[in-house]
This record gives sequence, C-alpha cells and structure tokens, in this order.
Amino acid sequence: MKRCFIVLSLLAVMLAALTVSASAACNHNWRIDYDKCVAATCTLKGKNVYTCSRCSDTKTETVPATGHDYVKISGEYATCETASTAVEKCSVCGKETVNKTRALGHDYVETRRVKSTCSKAGSVTYKCETCRDTKTETLPTAPHDFSKFISTSATCTSSGKSTYQCSMCSELSLKSVSKLGHDYETTGGPTCTEDGKYTYTCQRCKYSYDSSTRAALGHDVPEDKEEWRVYRKPTCTSEGQLREKCGRCKQYIYESIEMLPHEYGDELYVTKIPTATEAGTCVKMCENCGDSVEKSLQTGLADLSDYLVPPVVSSVKIGEVSRGTKVTLTCPLD
Repeated sequence: MKRCFIVLSLLAVMLAALTVSASAACNHNWRIDYDKCVAATCTLKGKNVYTCSRCSDTKTETVPATGHDYVKISGEYATCETASTAVEKCSVCGKETVNKTRALGHDYVETRRVKSTCSKAGSVTYKCETCRDTKTETLPTAPHDFSKFISTSATCTSSGKSTYQCSMCSELSLKSVSKLGHDYETTGGPTCTEDGKYTYTCQRCKYSYDSSTRAALGHDVPEDKEEWRVYRKPTCTSEGQLREKCGRCKQYIYESIEMLPHEYGDELYVTKIPTATEAGTCVKMCENCGDSVEKSLQTGLADLSDYLVPPVVSSVKIGEVSRGTKVTLTCPLD
C-alpha cells in the first residue's frame, strides 16, 4: 500500500512538471472567458479571466472600479459670486450626495485703459470671461512732466534759471541751471596749399577766438600713382602727364611721366658715301619720331649693299610733273 502511494505521488509530480513545461513552451492564444469574469462597479474592482485555447492555461487581469457617475437632481451649481448646494445622484448605483461649492470668483481681464494726466485721473476697465461682469478701477493722477523748455536766464558764462512747461498742461516750473558754456562753430583753417588758422565762434553769444597757425594740409589724392588717370601719354620726344582730382579742394593735380626711349630700327641709311680718302656716314632712324643716330663708314668702303638710300619725299606726285613745275624734295635726314 505504501509502495503504491509513492508511485502515485511520483506520477503526479511528473504530470505537473510536464504541464508546466508545456505551458512555458506554449505560444498562448488568449480568449476571454466571460463566465468567469466579474464586472467592476462604482466602488468595487472587477476582473477579466482569459483562457489559452491551446494549453488551457489561464490568467487574470484586475479591472479598476468605474467610480460614480453623478447627475444633479436638485439645487444649483456655484457661480462667480454665489456658493452652491447641489444634490447629485449616481446614474449607475443610485447613490446620492450633496455637493457644496464656494463661489468661484471672477476671472477678470483688462479690456480698456485710459491714461492718467496731471489734471485728470485715468481708469482701467475689466470684464469677467466667465459671467461677462465688468468693473472699472480709477488710476491716480500723474505728476507734472516739466520737460518742455521755454526760456533761460543763464548765459554761456553765468548761471541762471530756466523755465519749463508741463507737457500735459500749462503749468510752469523754474529750475536753477549752471552756466551754459560756449557752443562753438569752427571755420577757416589751413587749405591744401596754404597755412591757416581755425576760428571758433560761439553760436549763442558770438564770442570767438583763433587757433595757432596750422600747416597746409596737402592735397587729398591717392599716394599710389597707379590709381591716377593718364592725362597725356609720354613719347620719345615729350613727357606724359598723370592727373587726379583733390578730394578736398577739387582742383586737378598733375604729375609728369618720363619720356620714352627712342626705338631705333635695324635699317642703316647712307648719308655720306665714303671715298678713297674720306670716311662716309650712315644713320639709324627712330621708328616713332624720326630722330637719328650717326655712325661712320670706313674709308674706301665700296660694297654698300647692306645700306639703304635715305627716303626722299616729293612735293608733287609722280605723273603730275610737267615742264616748268617746281618740285620740292625733302628728306627727314640732314
């Protein structure tokens, strides 16, 4: 008998272990079991019971109490100025309660403001956003604003009293003030090219004085000559000019540009043919201005094929010469 009990116990333990193992391995498909569920009430919690359709395992979820759903059956609710005693009854369980509420108080917002002056009080108007009630508060009168200057007995060198008027009314006020000090305007002074003195004249009392002599300022032009305009280009016979306008005196300032060097060609022109006893001469001519540079030709030089005859210009075109026509021949070389 004892042995049989032990065997049954072992079987029960094995069955429980198999059940737990199967439950742990199951991919549960929970379905609510309405027969075992308990609905929540106004004051009591309920529960939802779920059963797995695969392994018959169960689980339970607590449902919180719903709370009373009170509806007023008599009395009035509180307003901004009046407290209330209202009887309310739960629409679910029928429980009744008395709701006592203090007056809510107005929720005022500003809707209009009238600014105070020194002679008239201002006001602020409010409206309650709950019951639309309105109220108005009075603002105290403002102090005088003596900011409008009228006149003063003070001078540049002596103190006095100044009269001011209120900006909101005609009320006047006297205020002691220190001497005003001179209000100088500056004129004169040196120019770009001449020394000079500045004259300081008070615009209030006309007192004036001169400064010491100041050196000429110099023209206000760019220091970098590359910023100047080329007024006349240089050549190999005359200098060029740069020009710029002074920003102070508006006069034009000129600077010289050095002459360009002559550009002598390679051609040699014979100006004197050498003989057996005398040397000859030839020249190179500048391609820009016609200036020439002379060279000697050795005595007895007979081969002059490397040299050119100087250009000669006729005053009359070829074909227009007839008997008795005066023709002038000119050569740029001496």
